[in-house]
Amino acid sequence: MRFMLPRLFTLCFLVVALALLLSCNESQVDRTPSPTPPPPQVGVVAPAPATPAVAALAPDDPLPGMLPVLDPHDLYSETRPDKLSPVVQNFPSRLYVPNSISDTVDVIDPTTYQILERFPAGAEPQHVVPSYDMKTLWVLNNQGDSLTQIDPSTGKKGETIPVDDPYNLYYTPDGKYALVVAERLRRLDFRDPQTMRLQYSLTVPCRGVNHLDYAAHGRYLIASCQLVRGHMGSMSAEIPKYSMSPIEAKGVSRLLTLPPGRS
Repeated sequence: MRFMLPRLFTLCFLVVALALLLSCNESQVDRTPSPTPPPPQVGVVAPAPATPAVAALAPDDPLPGMLPVLDPHDLYSETRPDKLSPVVQNFPSRLYVPNSISDTVDVIDPTTYQILERFPAGAEPQHVVPSYDMKTLWVLNNQGDSLTQIDPSTGKKGETIPVDDPYNLYYTPDGKYALVVAERLRRLDFRDPQTMRLQYSLTVPCRGVNHLDYAAHGRYLIASCQLVRGHMGSMSAEIPKYSMSPIEAKGVSRLLTLPPGRS
C-alpha cells in the first residue's frame, strides 16, 4: 500500500534520453572480431556497454520501431475500449486486483463483481501490468523481488520469476525493453520483454522514483521521484555521462523540480 506524502514533499523529474543511434557506415566498421560478452544474469546490475558514438537522429524524429502517433492532440487516442488489439478480442473480461497486505491477487468478474479466484502472489504486490504484446499480465511483487505471470486468456496464475524491486513496469515505445522501476533501489532496469533478464540499469539521483511517461516522439521519458523533501529549487544535480550502446544513447540528462503545492 502507498502512503500519502506531506505537502512539503515536492516532485522531481528525471528526463531520460532514449535517442536511437544510426548504424555506422559499413566501410567504417572495425572488422576485427570482438569477444562475445557473457549473457546478463537476472537480478544482477549490468551497466550499459560502451561503444563508439555514431550519428544521432534529428531532434523531432520518432523513435524507430514505435507505433505512429495518429492524433498529435491526443496521444492516447488508440487506447480507447473500441481500439483493443485483435490479440485480446477473445480474452474474458476480468479485473485483477493486487492485495498488498495479504500478498494475493483477486480475479473479479466486472459484470457481477464476484471474486472468481484468489491466488497467492509474492510479497506486497503493487500493480498488474500487461506485456507489450498483450499476451501476459505481470503481477509486480515489490517487496518479494519477483514478478508473477497471469495468462489473460484464462485468468490463471503462471510462474513467478525473480526481478529486483519491481514497484512499477513500463515498456519502451518500440517494445525493445521492459522497463522496471526499482523504487527502493533508485534504478530504472531495462530488461528483455519476454524473459525479463536484466540488460542494464540506470541509476537515478533521487529517492522514490515510481512513475513515468514518454515524450510524443518516444525518445525520452520523464520519471517522477516522490520521496523528496522540501523545496529543491536551488539544488543542482550532476549529469551523468551517456553510455553508448550499439542501438541507443541513454542517461539522465536533467533533474527538474517543482515548488511546493504544484506537484
